[in-house]
Amino acid sequence: MTKIDHRKEMNRLGVDAARKAIKAYADANPEASRMQARVEVNAYRARPKGFGEWPVKLIGLLIRNPTVAAKPNTYFAAWLSDRYDGYSVPETLLYKELSSAKRTAIDKALDEAGLPGRTKAGDTFSTIKQRWSSMRGSSEGVRTGSVQVTFTDECVVIEGKRYTVNTGKYRRIRVDGSWVRADVLERLLLGQ
Repeated sequence: MTKIDHRKEMNRLGVDAARKAIKAYADANPEASRMQARVEVNAYRARPKGFGEWPVKLIGLLIRNPTVAAKPNTYFAAWLSDRYDGYSVPETLLYKELSSAKRTAIDKALDEAGLPGRTKAGDTFSTIKQRWSSMRGSSEGVRTGSVQVTFTDECVVIEGKRYTVNTGKYRRIRVDGSWVRADVLERLLLGQ
């Protein structure tokens, strides 16, 4: 059984029909005989209903099964093709910048799953997947804690231990033989 490339055949038929119509018009209107016309036909398969939700479906897959983040993008393109009735999803789609609406939908899915992380302008699914991999891969080495820190012009007090601020080029403190910028630490911890 021969498989017909319908897209190619529809393109050919469209160009042939347009050329015949242009020739008939030029024959009926001699003053148009010196005009040139270019015909471009683009036959394509319409995207399936709900296809715009593909980023959220992939994020849902990552939430349910975090280990798949290590798989190549060809895996995700094939996974999407299976979900959308065999619609051929190109791998390049995963490298295209996501719209604001798609990023908002991804952020909502992450919030609902109780996961940290926000998308940024310019993100693609591939960049989100990379951040996901690094976030999940480093979760075992994460250390958290609550620390009481007080900043004054003369010192920084961390859990009751006083560190005198050295006011040279930068405001900094000495911790275990290393200099730590107090102004950066304050902005980091207090957001000021």
